[in-house]
Amino acid sequence: MSIITPACEEVAEGVVALVQAPGTLGLSNSVIVADGSQGLVLDTMLLPEMSCAISDTAARMGIQVDTVLHSHHHVDHCGGNSVFGDARVVAHPQTVADIKQMLDNITVFDWLMPQFAGRFADLDVRIPEPVDLDTLDIPRNGQLLVFGPSHSFLDVALWFPDQRLLLSADLCLNGVTPLAIHGSQVGWAETLEYLSGLKPDVVVPGHGPVTTAKTLDVLRDYLLRLTAAGEAAVRTGATADEAMAEFDAGPVAEWLDGERTKQNLTKAIDEARERVGYLPGVGPLKKN
Repeated sequence: MSIITPACEEVAEGVVALVQAPGTLGLSNSVIVADGSQGLVLDTMLLPEMSCAISDTAARMGIQVDTVLHSHHHVDHCGGNSVFGDARVVAHPQTVADIKQMLDNITVFDWLMPQFAGRFADLDVRIPEPVDLDTLDIPRNGQLLVFGPSHSFLDVALWFPDQRLLLSADLCLNGVTPLAIHGSQVGWAETLEYLSGLKPDVVVPGHGPVTTAKTLDVLRDYLLRLTAAGEAAVRTGATADEAMAEFDAGPVAEWLDGERTKQNLTKAIDEARERVGYLPGVGPLKKN
């Protein structure tokens, strides 16, 4: 697959989003936050040649990237780390551990992302330094927010209250159906309620075009629909296929990668079973 040059969009003074359209699997976004002649980068895309667009954009802005921060552990957000050899690359300790575990089986991505097959065996992913995120100084009075489990085991977002700007990473996707199987759908919905309550004017998602707080609410509604459908399936003994036949994804039904909804619904059923206590062939356990 040929590499798509990301679109650059200044979303606030000194903050530039690099958006890889259409935002489907392997095509994630990154953000540069300027701090004078220095700068912070949030996430580094999937491949070094993608990440070169980030470093080139920073150079055009007259910025030396001194910090790379990871929002979570997925390879499409950290595969380009090697481009930033002079920068400090950091992440929450849980994210670092999850990246290391992911790299133990990195060739599975040949199957998951066939459009990039053959690129993973030799992908040199620089492991971030585990840090106490409370010690990081985020430029432009940014606030670092940590959630988990949510979209993944642990997710980081950046909030800039002065600009009403939210860098959500994969806590929000726009126009691309999320793959909600690695964290907690209930936890993710709660996170989105919190983020929407910040009332951001601009949201830079992890995948898809720059958007507004409305997309946070659309995605939360989708996750709540999954949760309700999963609980109903457990109550009635419906299979994932039967639940899927009745499922209404709401506005997300029009988003790309719609086949992910069945995986998400299967996860919703599993989560519902865990909440009530469940043994296959026995059903929900009675609580004393």
